[in-house]
Amino acid sequence: MIKQYKFNISITEKCNLCCPHCYTRNKFGSLTEDKLDKIIRNLEDGLTRVKIEGGEPYLERDLFYDTIAKFKHRFPKAEIRANSNGVAFYKDRDTIIREADKLYYLGVKKLRISLDKFHEDGGANLAKVTFIKKVLDEIKHPLDVEYM
Repeated sequence: MIKQYKFNISITEKCNLCCPHCYTRNKFGSLTEDKLDKIIRNLEDGLTRVKIEGGEPYLERDLFYDTIAKFKHRFPKAEIRANSNGVAFYKDRDTIIREADKLYYLGVKKLRISLDKFHEDGGANLAKVTFIKKVLDEIKHPLDVEYM
């Protein structure tokens, strides 16, 4: 019998906020494609869920999308989740929908977005962050957005 497990991966320490509580502040490292490939290759079968996070994964957008695609390819039945502060795509309604479509198409089922005083103090506009879920709920988008 194959052991089932969940896996979290931080693809970057980079962030576009400066939150007072964050341990990644002033760090700039990110995974390379080679390291990502090695991590995924060395994971055992049985992965049921992967959470992709950072720092802020959108600061390494291509790596973020590649990470999603590579996990989906290697573990097609695993649930893929992502964490973000939402700043990279709360620009306007069209950007929100376009990004949600992209994530869902790649295989992300749940997007968790930071929504707290720490992130506001770090530079996030919480009104714009809450607009993300409102837009997606309004159009009944299948990407599940949850605030943390």
